[in-house]
Amino acid sequence: MYLKAYIPKYKPRGLGSKTVDFRESELAQEALQQQQMQQPLSFVDALNSMAQIILAKEDALKILQGITDILGKTLAVDHCLIYAIDFEKHRSIGLCEWLNPQCHDFSHTNTVHNLELFTNGCQYPQMSQGWLESHIDRINPCLKEDDLAVLLHKKRHIKSLLWYPFYFSQEGYYLLVFHQISERRTWQEEEISFINAATNQVSIAFQKIQLLTERQQAEEALNKTNQELENRVAERTVELRNIIERLQSQNAMSKASHKETQQVEEALQISEQRFRAVFEKTAIGMGLVDVTGKLIASNPALHKIIGYSPEELRSMTLADYTHPDDIAYDLALYQELLAGKRDYYQMEKRFLKKKGELFWGRLTVSAIRCTQGKIQFTFGTVEDINERKQAEEALRQSEARFRGFVENANDIIYSLTAEGILSYVSPNWTDILGHDVSE
Repeated sequence: MYLKAYIPKYKPRGLGSKTVDFRESELAQEALQQQQMQQPLSFVDALNSMAQIILAKEDALKILQGITDILGKTLAVDHCLIYAIDFEKHRSIGLCEWLNPQCHDFSHTNTVHNLELFTNGCQYPQMSQGWLESHIDRINPCLKEDDLAVLLHKKRHIKSLLWYPFYFSQEGYYLLVFHQISERRTWQEEEISFINAATNQVSIAFQKIQLLTERQQAEEALNKTNQELENRVAERTVELRNIIERLQSQNAMSKASHKETQQVEEALQISEQRFRAVFEKTAIGMGLVDVTGKLIASNPALHKIIGYSPEELRSMTLADYTHPDDIAYDLALYQELLAGKRDYYQMEKRFLKKKGELFWGRLTVSAIRCTQGKIQFTFGTVEDINERKQAEEALRQSEARFRGFVENANDIIYSLTAEGILSYVSPNWTDILGHDVSE
């Protein structure tokens, strides 16, 4: 979990050979020289194995664990670790470790520690850029200052330790840690040289891990982008499918509505044709008037009755072709119609023809309203009743003459019903017969 945060981003730098702090007696050195002929070959094989692991593995933890195992086994130590020292966050992080299977009583220490436990011990490699070596019988002074010697040599029973730093930066560095638990150990120059060469391999491993991490991040970002794109495509597909279904439904409804509209239009057209035929061919005068009283449409019958052309009628008002004695009553009824007090009115009135002639007509005016109930137009019809009026006047005059003749006659004049009952007797009935008319 700590590898990603501590991948180095600068050129790795190892440490050259350096004189070991403490040397054993010449007798111990001679005992170890017997292995020197075989160690260089073993070290080379170990470095090659590290290189193969770095090339073959694609997992960061497996790469570091493989290198740690090789280091521990090649150097025949009891405990080997790789640590990241972070001064910025004031902690040390164990990245991986190898523990000799024969060390049954030694527990793992691959954890996170606060640097307060060994501040001086960690600052010394940073300042000196050299390794730190300590033994149970000759404790390094840096460890004594932190009381770290008590923890490592007394409680952890570490007889010899070697801390080899590398990959230095302002924030910290990385550390190869070697612990010898079973016996005290003096580190040889060949071993130090091998460790230094191993740090170069570990540095290369960190560079590959950095590339793997960046590739993984790029793949995750690409997968996320692809997933988002797929989600957007899926969402858009659903939207388009819904739109298509809605359009298909609307199209079906539109076809049905279009058919209904077409039927309505055909019915309206037939109705309009019928009305137009009646409007144009009827003998009754018809006119469409707006709410101001201006005639906006009229039929041929009205033109013939009044004697004015359509253009002349459109420029005239009601008073221009109405007898003065009938104007007030006509306007009063028209105002009641506009006020909503009535839906129509009918009256017999005298019209003035173009040449000044008078004629009688029966006027019927109806209101035409919009869907909100407001009057938009009025529709009027004019029926020529001039002949009927003339006949009524002639009859009235004839009746007056007959009544004068009967009332002034010397003879008795009477009329009987079909049942023989008197229905009328002249006024001289009483004078001649002496009976009252009521008798």
